[in-house]
Amino acid sequence: MSVEITRLKQYTQSLGKFKVKLNGEQIGKIKNGETEYIEIDRDGSVLQVRNGLEKSNKLAVNDGDRVEIKVRFWTL
Repeated sequence: MSVEITRLKQYTQSLGKFKVKLNGEQIGKIKNGETEYIEIDRDGSVLQVRNGLEKSNKLAVNDGDRVEIKVRFWTL
């Protein structure tokens, strides 16, 4: 079972790699404009992406899901 993750190509934070976590464990990194395929062992696995102090929401993923990562500026 696998999930497709695409980090959209953007100028914002384009130089760094984002850490990809599955069920709380880091399983890899993803660069700007890159697509990765990750193996999951069960439906409902929890995916999260981090960059330093910033992090995405936790997202439950299932076999065949496609996830796009888009970086936004901070809002106060």
